[in-house]
Amino acid sequence: EFLIVLPRAHRHEAEKSAERLRHLVEAHFVRTDPHALRITVSIGVACVAEGDASVEAVIARADSALYRAKAAGRNRVCIDA
Repeated sequence: EFLIVLPRAHRHEAEKSAERLRHLVEAHFVRTDPHALRITVSIGVACVAEGDASVEAVIARADSALYRAKAAGRNRVCIDA
């Protein structure tokens, strides 16, 4: 797992960036003769909210969204509710 921070990005922009990244990864194949492996990624997105007490709270929401994406079939973006 890794974290990408998009300073000053609004929710819609963060979701759009995550989807763009997901599509780029999905389009890439790792070639190992005689096979080609398809790579996918599941992404959880969370934005800082007014009531957030810490950065860890935002990361926890993003992590929760990530696990929802995995549970929903992987290779998708889920946004913190």
